[in-house]
Amino acid sequence: KSHDVVEADEAIDFGRAGDVAPQNRGMEGQCKVDVNGHNGRFRLTTTGHNVTQTFSACSRGVLDMISVKVQGSFGDFTGRFFVRTADGSQTLYAQEISARNIENGELIIPMEVRVEAGETYMFGIKTIRDRRISLYNNSDDRVGTCRLNGAPQEANVEFTAYIAQSHDVEAREELMDTKVITYPNPFADRLNI
Repeated sequence: KSHDVVEADEAIDFGRAGDVAPQNRGMEGQCKVDVNGHNGRFRLTTTGHNVTQTFSACSRGVLDMISVKVQGSFGDFTGRFFVRTADGSQTLYAQEISARNIENGELIIPMEVRVEAGETYMFGIKTIRDRRISLYNNSDDRVGTCRLNGAPQEANVEFTAYIAQSHDVEAREELMDTKVITYPNPFADRLNI
């Protein structure tokens, strides 16, 4: 695995956001699966490079958001984010991503994906254009299997997956009430919806 730093010219480096970062906040009725702290990085440097990470749901409910720690990115970065079943056979969520999805050193993806407690899921990030992104990793915290361009890694991506716990039969998108995710909570000068 490579531990090279993204070149400073053209790249945007990010610091840690501290207590205002989404992974440091939780809502009532929500559990989270996370890998915190980093001692390395994964670099996606050309079209088609990808990293995948598996994790087990901490509760039955709705996967509300995944945040991934970003070490650096080019301003015109574009890619694809997805959530799949652990074997990759079914895509549960997918969207195009760009540098605009990165704030305070975190790639933040809100979603509504129904999950079951103890089931294993996989998220992934894939580059679309030849612009780099570096994601922090941690070789100490292990929550699942991580692959870089298909090769198993001895580290996990630094991430947080938020799951709104539910004992209802219906998924959140089937309910009549509208739900809104806001972060950070509380906020100082900026609020994301």
